[in-house]
Order: sequence, then C-alpha cells, then structure tokens
Amino acid sequence: MTNEGGAGHFHVYRSIFSRSKRADIAMRNAGYFGIRHNWSIGSRRFVDARDIGGWAVPLMIQGNTILDSPEGLAISVENPGPTLLLDNTIISRAEVTNGPVVTLMAGLDGEYAAVGNTFTVTNAIVARPRLLELETKVVAAKTIAPVELPGAVTPPARQRKTFELPATADTGTIQAAIQQAAKLKGRRPVVHLPAGQYSITATLTTPAGADVQIVGDGYETELRWGGPADSPMLVLAGPVRATFRDLTLTGNEQAPLLVATNCDQPGSRIYGDQLTVHRVGTGLLVDGLEQADVSLDTFYHSGCRDISVRVVGSRAAAAGKRAAARTVIFGGASSNSPFNYDVVNGGRLMAQDIWYEGSPVTFLKLAGSGTFTLSGAKIAPGLPGANMPSSDPSFAGVALDHFRGRATFLSAITHTRVVVAGDDAAANLLLLGVQPGGPEMLLPPPPQARVALRYSRRYAEGKPPTVSVPDVGAASPEWILQMLEQVRTDIPRPLRVVRGSATDLRFYRVQVQNGGTGIHLQSSSKQ
Repeated sequence: MTNEGGAGHFHVYRSIFSRSKRADIAMRNAGYFGIRHNWSIGSRRFVDARDIGGWAVPLMIQGNTILDSPEGLAISVENPGPTLLLDNTIISRAEVTNGPVVTLMAGLDGEYAAVGNTFTVTNAIVARPRLLELETKVVAAKTIAPVELPGAVTPPARQRKTFELPATADTGTIQAAIQQAAKLKGRRPVVHLPAGQYSITATLTTPAGADVQIVGDGYETELRWGGPADSPMLVLAGPVRATFRDLTLTGNEQAPLLVATNCDQPGSRIYGDQLTVHRVGTGLLVDGLEQADVSLDTFYHSGCRDISVRVVGSRAAAAGKRAAARTVIFGGASSNSPFNYDVVNGGRLMAQDIWYEGSPVTFLKLAGSGTFTLSGAKIAPGLPGANMPSSDPSFAGVALDHFRGRATFLSAITHTRVVVAGDDAAANLLLLGVQPGGPEMLLPPPPQARVALRYSRRYAEGKPPTVSVPDVGAASPEWILQMLEQVRTDIPRPLRVVRGSATDLRFYRVQVQNGGTGIHLQSSSKQ
C-alpha cells in the first residue's frame, strides 16, 4: 500500500502482508493515516514513511502484529509526525537481540507517542526529539502466542431458500413473503427484490427471531415510504436476526425509517458494512442499549438535519456504571450535518478515520455525559463569521458545553475552534497528536475542567513548513492512559454468527435517506 508517485492519504485495516521486498506500507505524501490491526510476516519493513519533508503527517499505527523483519527495523518514520503507536506487537528474529526496531526521527523536530507496545528486544524505540512512552513491554518471544488473522476463505454455497418477488410487488406481497420466510427460522432464507421502486404504504415487520435476509440489486432497489408520517417503514421485532443487503430505504422526511426493538440481549451485535444515513433528522439513534455491540465498517453519514449519530446510555450507564454496550465506527465519511456525534446519559461512542467537510460552522457538541473518542479525522466545517463570538460553544466546530465525561481526539486534522464551556471538574478533554489549522485552535478552558493538548503540530509560513504546538494543561501519565482507554478497548471483533436468542442484525451496502430518524436501535425496555 502506498501513495508514492501521487498524493492522498489512505487507511489499512485487518490486512495480511507477507515478505514485502521494500515495505508493506509506504508513505510519500502528507495526510492522516490509520494503520490498524494488520499482520506482517517477514517483510523488510512494515511501515516506511519518508521523503515528505517537514510536512505534518498525523499517523496512527495501532494493534498491528509484526513478525520476523529480516533487517530488524520494522517501522521507520522520517517525518515530524505527529505519530502515535498504540498496542503493537513486534516479534524480532532470534538473531536480533537489540534495537531499534522502531525509529521516529525527522531531523531536529518531531512529535511522537508510543503506548502499550510489546517488543522482544531492548532499546526498541529510537525517537527524537519528543517521545511520550508509556507501558512498553519487553518480553521473550516464546512467551507471545499471537493469533494470526485468517486468510482468504471461499464461502460455501448454502443454497438458501429464495423468495423471488416481481418488480411490481406491493406492500402486501412483500409482507407476505417476509412472513413465509420467517417460518424457515434457522435457515436464513432470502427475500429478493429486483431493481425498481416499491411503494410501501403500511409498516413492514419482521417477527422476533426471524433470520430472513432482505436483498436487493443495489441502491436501485428502493423502498419508498408512502404511509402515515408518524409510522415507521420497517419495524424489526427482537431478538432481531434479520440481514439487509443492497437496497435503499427512502422516507417522507418525517417518519422514522427502520426501528429495531428489543435488540439488547447479552452477546447481541448490530453490524454495518457500507451503511449510509443521508438527509434524515437523526441518522443513527442507539437508545439505551446495555449489552449490544454496534460496529460499523465504512459508515457514511451526511446531510442530517439534527445529528448524525446519537448514543443514549442505559440506566446503568447513566448511573455511572460501565455497561458492555458500545458503538464504534471503523472508517467512513460525513458532510453537511450541523452536529455529527453525541453521547448522553453515559453513552459510549468512538469514531475512527472520518473525513468531514461541511458548510455549518459546527461539527460536534457534547452537552450530556459519556465517553467519546475521535481517532483519526479530517474536520473541515464552515468558517465562523466575523460577528460570531469566539468563545460561544454555539459557534465552535468542536464544543464541550457543560459536558461530563471523557472526550479524546487523536491524530485529527482540525480546521476549527475547540471550546470548553462550563467550569466542571467532571469534564475531561485530551487532544493528542492533532494538527490544528491555526495557532488558536483551543480557546482557554475554564480552570476546573481537565483539558490537555499534547504532542501536536501545525502548519506555519516559511521553513520548516510545520512547527510544534505548545503543550496546554496538565496531563499525568495515569490520566492519559485513562483517556486512551476507549481507543485501546473498543477494537474490532471477529464477525461470527451470534448464537442463541441474542440479536444478530446486519446491514450490507444499505442506504437510508429522507426520514425523521434513519435507524433507531431500542433496548429491551424503553429508556
């Protein structure tokens, strides 16, 4: 993987590299990069980032396993960063007994952090001039038993029972097919809707436990809501076992589009691959879940009138207890929403590697309570007008407005202001390894809130083209580790069949648009 000879940034997730002659991943142009949870075997280098000059390169290298680099040096970064290394494991060959296996150097300037990395040699990291290093482990290679990622597997042909519907199917015909398919519980039958527009005039439902797959032929298979403005197009009774593939759900700008009820049993999972919510009021509402894992790969959320993603914590989370539920976005893009993410009542949400552009001045406002992490991002909202007060959170791209909880920003390019309002000691904000758009990104926070800016760089006029951003606020190692807990814990989980009576709801290449609430995930009991 490389941008050599061109431009642009990229991300690499959960990939296997074997014996690359030069490097598995080579970076020759600036941008922000997320290199996460990959496996490298016997390659000359895992990451080789150089020939970029003094330009800033927010780089996150997280959770990778690197085996047997023949020259010993596995990661070489020759730019000023900021570079963050989190929870990587590098197992060197037996003849390599001393480091470095990681070099982080850009002449006389650079911003680097390494947390939770494991090595089999001493002196593993060489960095200059500034390195934050926490929880590094040096162990014997024989004590590490890494679990290798599975290679490519051809899935078996299951010969599912398929209910083929005509392009002229009406609401009654589609509902009848779903009911027939639901009788084949445990066999994952398919209801197939060919390309075309389908007018839905009454709510479609799937029975509890029905593992039906509703499949279209791409976005041109479109279900259009023509029913009451206060009724949803689709209601999925829980435990939800349904799968949706290759189709569009279009509303009337008022009605909710898809509601999943009782989807919060222990071990439950809601998974999305290339799921899109577009031009709705609230894109995704995760409402009071205490058990379920909501994981979204390549999630697109744009043009939402109110907010793109809101996570409402359970009663236990609202009371300050840690719940098993999580909502995580692993890559995606967004645009033109006034607010993109929110956590309330102790909700838990993380977004990784998100590109955002939009005309609203605002990007994010946290005004409730919970835990939020943005790890890897381009934040480019509209610019504030000359008459907008600089310290008002209503006109800030990123605002903590009397927020109680933890908010962490890592490897983010931030072309906006960050404002903390409300003098509350329960407010925690860490900006680590970010690239501000100017010298006044973070406005002076109130004294009681715990706010820190560390190991960051910004562009400057002249040479060098980037300069170090002065640190702001106190940040003990213990507090930094606490603020990094979410990015280190809420990592990808293997996509396996969920057994028993727990929810297993999946979306593959589904577009949800023009509704009130796009997707509403409800707990067992309404919070």
